[in-house]
Amino acid sequence: MKRRWASVALVSGVLAACSARSIIAVTGDEQLAAGQNGVGGDTVVNGGSAGTGALAGSEADGGAPGSVEPGAFDPLFPYPKTNYSEPFRQQFHFSPASGWMNDVDGLWFSEGVYHLTHQASPFAFEGGKGLHWGHATSTDLLHWQQQPLMLVPGHNVEGEAWSGSVVVDANDTAGLMQGKEATVVALYTSTQLGTSLSFSGDGAKSFASYDANPLAIGNANYENNRDPTVVWHQPTQRWVCAYWENGGTSFYTSPDLKAWTRASSVAFGDVVPDFYELPVDGNAADKRWVLQNSDGKYLVGSFDGQSFTPESAQPLDLDVGPDFFAAHTFFRQTFPDARVVQIAWLRDAGIATAPFRGSATFPAELTLSTTPTGLAITRAPIAELSKLYGQRKHWGAQQLAAGKNLLAGVRSKTFDFELTLSLSKTNAKKLDFAIADQKVTYDLAAQTLAGAAFPAQGDQLTLRFLVDWSSVEVFGGAASYSASLPFASGEASLSLSADGTLSLVAADFREVGRAWPGAADADAQVVDDADLAVDYSGGWSTVTGDATFFDGTCRYSTEAGAALEATFTGTRLAWYGLRNTDLGLADVFIDDALVAEALDCYAASRVPAQLLLVSGLKNGFHTLRIVARGDKNPSSTGAALVHDYFISSVE
Repeated sequence: MKRRWASVALVSGVLAACSARSIIAVTGDEQLAAGQNGVGGDTVVNGGSAGTGALAGSEADGGAPGSVEPGAFDPLFPYPKTNYSEPFRQQFHFSPASGWMNDVDGLWFSEGVYHLTHQASPFAFEGGKGLHWGHATSTDLLHWQQQPLMLVPGHNVEGEAWSGSVVVDANDTAGLMQGKEATVVALYTSTQLGTSLSFSGDGAKSFASYDANPLAIGNANYENNRDPTVVWHQPTQRWVCAYWENGGTSFYTSPDLKAWTRASSVAFGDVVPDFYELPVDGNAADKRWVLQNSDGKYLVGSFDGQSFTPESAQPLDLDVGPDFFAAHTFFRQTFPDARVVQIAWLRDAGIATAPFRGSATFPAELTLSTTPTGLAITRAPIAELSKLYGQRKHWGAQQLAAGKNLLAGVRSKTFDFELTLSLSKTNAKKLDFAIADQKVTYDLAAQTLAGAAFPAQGDQLTLRFLVDWSSVEVFGGAASYSASLPFASGEASLSLSADGTLSLVAADFREVGRAWPGAADADAQVVDDADLAVDYSGGWSTVTGDATFFDGTCRYSTEAGAALEATFTGTRLAWYGLRNTDLGLADVFIDDALVAEALDCYAASRVPAQLLLVSGLKNGFHTLRIVARGDKNPSSTGAALVHDYFISSVE
């Protein structure tokens, strides 16, 4: 028997305003060269502890800081305090509070709560750096709340937790029920074992590893066999797993989620498959199964509980954008209505964001419809989006002259804009939709969007643009397009125009409100360690090519009195760096006023973190100065200081 890992209680972490001798991340001296626990070392998931003392606060440029908060750290909730208004942070799409996000894993509904899990490297800006499962919850599919890490290597899972899925075992087929709540079961790929099972009996607050892992699905060759997606097949009363194996998709069946039998395979597949059933044209008596790959290609067919039979040999494209990947649908049996709702990973496309990287597509409802070329899936934003609508504007039927901007005078970066054109009455060849400094072009002659096939629906072309700070999703019939775009942060201008006449049937613009708590800060700016705005005195060295740090770089010093100085504007400043076993203490000044004395950089293991948060400053220019004291916490083995970046904003 494999040893059973202890259940890890996933309690909320809190970044409370605490002591002057609190936690700051820095890196040590003799270990720096060795690259073991210092800047060049491996990221480890373990927590530090805060010291005690009192923060000194004083006036800065005529205004006293409202609060000064040294960072705290919980190994299961390693997320810094954020107001979700950093540059490129989407306002009504989910993104993790910090760290890297990629593949969407299990999506489920239970006890009035929607759950979203995803691949996470919580201590890096790149994937593949110790993969965990991140977790967030919502009561309305709009407002998401960050939860503690769900699957954590070395704590409640063996090896890294790669992609998988989650089901709610409402009938206790696995016999793992521990109380009154239905067991939540996650099946995933473990890099040490192969297909593994973890379960929760307390509503997904904590998870324990099944003591007989691995399961008999595939093998331990996780590079070529992985990513189990599990569904319940009602006619045969069996669990079914679609599994990427040997370049295709294999189907396994089980009565209890524990004992599995290989049933069949198809020569179609890719990593992170999804498998779900949809009614044809809304007819619940006529359904088809859909087998989907990570890149959004799919086959429609039938499934008898053992074998999947495609109706067409050629897969279709669910989304033709460059950044749609690893989509999953919500587990059907406990979903509160008849819809099939999907969320995908929206890749960051190289946009340098901090303290997070990557986000999710907006939840979309999937429908299967009969088209002139056969059955095809339509994606559309869930109807709940209307609850976030603010200002609206409507245009009726009209002829829009060449070069005329339909959206003249409209400014926004978070909106839902839909227009329908009559193609037979339109003589334009290209339509340009510009958002800030980015442009998306629809070729009316070729019927392509940004170069990808995006066909009209007969004589009418409908394009629905969902835009959110750094992303655009376009919906129109049996086509959708998802992309990350680095809209200029200070721009909100919009333009819709064409090189000829457009015959507009109708258009609607709807401002979409922010889904995160509170109001968004303004003028947010990331100042990296290598930016010219940061001056260094004393001896400093540079680390490059480390995904732990923003843009792969950081600065560190082992010299007492070494200092860094930067100017910034705004009322709020967050400082990010590293904590470790070999780091020391620092003093922090704003406008020559001491705001944090002997800030403690020690932590039990190496972890990037928000080291200090200062808010309530007078709006204007400020000077920040951070000085390495050259002394340390008694538990630390060194007294170095590490700086990564700052984020300033106006509250």
